Amino acid sequence: MKRKNYSKFDLTGKQFGRLTVVKKSSFGRSQWHCKCTCGNEIDITYSKLLNGQKSCGCLEKECQQKFVKNRTTHGYSYTHLYRTWQGIKRRCTKTTDSNYKSYGAKGITICNEWENSFEAFKRWALENGYIEGLNRTQQSIDRIDGSKGYFPENCRWSTAKEQVDNRAVTTFYDYKGKPITASEFADMYGIYDKNFVYKRKKAGKSFDEILNEWNIKHNTPKNLQKLSDYAKEEHISRNSALRRIKVGTIQGVRAGKYWYVVR
Repeated sequence: MKRKNYSKFDLTGKQFGRLTVVKKSSFGRSQWHCKCTCGNEIDITYSKLLNGQKSCGCLEKECQQKFVKNRTTHGYSYTHLYRTWQGIKRRCTKTTDSNYKSYGAKGITICNEWENSFEAFKRWALENGYIEGLNRTQQSIDRIDGSKGYFPENCRWSTAKEQVDNRAVTTFYDYKGKPITASEFADMYGIYDKNFVYKRKKAGKSFDEILNEWNIKHNTPKNLQKLSDYAKEEHISRNSALRRIKVGTIQGVRAGKYWYVVR
C-alpha cells in the first residue's frame, strides 16, 4: 500500500481544539509547529492532529486534576482517624467482620450521626482531644462505659494502657498484698512489651517468674550465656548443647523458649 504524503497539505492557521498551527516544523516533513491556548508551543505530526489531539497535554492534566478533585471528599482517607471510624462501623454493623461477635453481636452500636457521616465523627474527634500525627499506639478511641456503644457522650481518646484498664475483662492479680493489673506490673518494672506479661500470666506464671524471665532475656546476667553462643564456642550443634544440659553435663536455665548456660 502506497504511503500517504502529508507534506503537500498546508495546515497553517488551522485550529485543532486548543492548538493553532503556526508553520511547518523543521523537524520533519509531516511535523507542524503549533501554539496552544495555554501558551506552550509544540511540534506535532499531521496524523496526530487529524486523529484528535486537541492540546499540548494541558487538557489531559486539567481533566486528571478535575477527576481527583471530584473524587476527594475530606482528604482523610489514609489517616489513623479515618481508619478508626471505619473500624468502629465494621465491628458494630457488619456481621462478617471478625470482631462483630465482641461488639455488634453484644449490642454495642454506633450512633446514627457517626455512622452516616465521617465529617461528624471528625468534628467531634478534633474537639475532644484527638491529636493529628499520633498513631494508634499513642492514642485510640475508648468507650467510657464498656457496656455501651459509640456515641459522643460515651467516648474519649486515651492511651493503650487506659483502654486496657477500662475493659470489662481487665483482670486484677494479687502482688505483694495489693491488687494490680498486668499492665501496671509491666510499667512498674519497665517491661515495655506488655504482651510479654499478658501471655505469661494467662499461662499461669507468677509475676516473679515473669520478671526473672524478662531480666534473663533482656538484662542477661554475666553468669549466663546463650545456648547458641555456647554451641558455637564448643563447635557443636545447638541440639548437642541442649543434650548436655538435659544429661547434667552442664547446668542450664530456661527463660521462655530460650535456654542459657550457667557459667
